[in-house]
Amino acid sequence: MARKVRTGLLPVLEATYLLERPEADWLGGILDAAWSACPSALALTAYTFDVSDPTCFRPGPPVSRGEIPVPDISALMRTMPAEYVRSTWGTLQVEHTFKYGIPTEATDLAEGLKGYLLSNGIGDGVTINAVDGAGRGTSLVLLFPEPTNLRTFMRPGWTRLAAHLATATRLRRLLAARGQENGLEAVLTPSGKLMDARGPATANPAREALKTAVRQIEKARSARSGQDGGPLETWRPLVTARWTLVDTFQLGGTRYLIAQENAPEVRDVQRLSRREREVVELAAAGHPNKLIAYALGISASTVGVLLHRAAAKLGTNTRAALVARYRAASTRSLEA
Repeated sequence: MARKVRTGLLPVLEATYLLERPEADWLGGILDAAWSACPSALALTAYTFDVSDPTCFRPGPPVSRGEIPVPDISALMRTMPAEYVRSTWGTLQVEHTFKYGIPTEATDLAEGLKGYLLSNGIGDGVTINAVDGAGRGTSLVLLFPEPTNLRTFMRPGWTRLAAHLATATRLRRLLAARGQENGLEAVLTPSGKLMDARGPATANPAREALKTAVRQIEKARSARSGQDGGPLETWRPLVTARWTLVDTFQLGGTRYLIAQENAPEVRDVQRLSRREREVVELAAAGHPNKLIAYALGISASTVGVLLHRAAAKLGTNTRAALVARYRAASTRSLEA
């Protein structure tokens, strides 16, 4: 009998944006919150990864929580076929972890994992894979004693949470490279009052979009109930495809929200505008139009228009052909 998973994803979402923590503490905080949301899980594990080159899969050190220890299977993951790596870790998705078995020629490693699952009474796993268009992301794996009804599991909003996790992973990488000040473009109070704005954030439409986004985030935080769909819908990963809003605390404990520039990384396909490249990157990572709109903080109709324009410019008439042509064009740009 499939177990139902209890909701409560807002604490997981908030933990996702505690970006100043070291990676192990950041992942551990997310897992602690996720375990509270999924009390039937036996164990949870999380790791960052780089799948920008599927033939050279690079998972980071795993962090685990739970009633049973979770082994580090990085060596096993590195033996998996490139196409499986691309379709599994190169796509933002919530899926059964062992849906396709354990595809590897390293039979000793595969048998070791099977033995671990059997001996610890693990009947199912669910992976929340959060990846951006650049092929870098974070995976959460939840291990359950019995088969999990994936539709019931996803209902609270795990796919939307994956979009946030991909966005937060990218921002952590950017902050490590540039520091907080270089990408800070606005400071707002929790009520939505704009205290400071720089660069693109000084334009009136941007200011209003940021104010509205702050109010939506605070509304989401105040709606702590058993139904996460509404709050997760109003709290978007990006504002107008450019800014991620995160908390900061000043001396005395005063809280502000700061707008960090966190636009998606895009490939150099000169025939496409930056916004067209942003939506095609996410389409290439497996995002449907509604999720692209959610992740970028724009409307679904705008996503459709941008994909149509990109397809026309690249001479294609299907989504699959657009993604394939886009990847081919970006590869030629890198080789030029």
